[in-house]
Amino acid sequence: MAKFMAALRNSDRQWRLILAGFLLSAHTAAVAQSSESVYSNGFEPAPNVLFVIADDFGLDASPCYPSIGALKPAMPNLTALCNRGLVFDQAWAYPSCTPTRASILSGRYGIHTNVLAVADVLTNTDTILNRLQQGSNPYSVGVIGKWHVAGSAPANNAPAAFGATHFSGFLTGSLTDYFNWRIITNGTSAMTTNYATTELTDRAVTWLQDRPQPWFLWLAYNAPHTPFHTPPSNLYTQPGLQNGTATDDRTKYFAAAEALDAELGRLLASIPAATLANTTIVFLGDNGTPGQVIQAPYANNRAKGSLYQGGINVPLIVAGAGVSRTGQRESALVNSTDLFATFSTLTQRTQIPPSNSISFASALKSTGFAGRTHAYIDSRDTTAIPTAIRDSRYKLIEFAGAVRELYDLSVDPFEASNLLSNGISPDEAQIIQGLITKRAEFQQP
Repeated sequence: MAKFMAALRNSDRQWRLILAGFLLSAHTAAVAQSSESVYSNGFEPAPNVLFVIADDFGLDASPCYPSIGALKPAMPNLTALCNRGLVFDQAWAYPSCTPTRASILSGRYGIHTNVLAVADVLTNTDTILNRLQQGSNPYSVGVIGKWHVAGSAPANNAPAAFGATHFSGFLTGSLTDYFNWRIITNGTSAMTTNYATTELTDRAVTWLQDRPQPWFLWLAYNAPHTPFHTPPSNLYTQPGLQNGTATDDRTKYFAAAEALDAELGRLLASIPAATLANTTIVFLGDNGTPGQVIQAPYANNRAKGSLYQGGINVPLIVAGAGVSRTGQRESALVNSTDLFATFSTLTQRTQIPPSNSISFASALKSTGFAGRTHAYIDSRDTTAIPTAIRDSRYKLIEFAGAVRELYDLSVDPFEASNLLSNGISPDEAQIIQGLITKRAEFQQP
């Protein structure tokens, strides 16, 4: 009987994956057929937006970046999104979760919001969630999952204060147990023993059921963040966990990523085909992979929490309504702050976005996106504000005490050779000065 039930659960998972793939195919076809008429004059009609955040999920763990990381979790739904959407190769987010979330909500760099580390609190500010409820086509705005921009979560920093019409999730940075945790729904708290990724998906499915359009869903999974707890067996394929031989953290991390993918597939399958055809899906990793499970070419001290590529170069995939460039890759520089302006463009907001935010919506339709000339990320340690800035070729990291490292990413994408290790040449001094000058522009109020 146990074997039969396990087979049934696995069969159910396969059907969900097949159904999700079918709906994605149908929605892609609908977009392709309407790209000349519906979307030829901007993003009309304004699409629904499903924004999915994976926690601590770097390029080495994503199947959409096959050249980085030798091992990959099986994530057929994410792979389908990448095959039917646009994959960004040079997207930067913050090295930890709170600053990334604050930068998306505000469209501003951490230096301007004072959110530069996980303990910082985003205070009163105009957010993309607020703007979505304004104008002639207000959105229904749901936030489900991890919030974590409120520090100790005082009442005035709850999601509703920043524009969420519905919240169901948790306010802290992580859960101590995926199977025993407290969920808050619009201010009401209760314990649940449901696997967190499944519970959050259940809440998303329920919220979207018969939801009037247009809607915006911020779905922030805590997976595959620590603790590395093994998901229910029907949600992953890692053979070492299935047969009981694996106990290592990376296998459990991959299993959590696979569970996220399976539940994302279930969510997509729950959305009616016509609604899905008018939905833009954005998938983001909030920062790099944790050091204890990150893979080469990244070193474990150049992972989450660092300003090296392993900490800030993150997966970003956009598929669905308004995306004409299907199955393509984009090399333009993108900052997490740019999601504010991009969401504004997609949803036809008329207000001018913050100056730190540049819309990349035009890249979803055609090549040649001019975008930003520089990407910039700031952070905080105990004594200073380390920064990273890059142009199309060079990246400068500045640590406390004005300690600098310079890399030529065009030939050294994984930062193996610091160009300043043997002194600074006149050419390098000029490159550094150009990057510092641009950084000073970004840091202006």
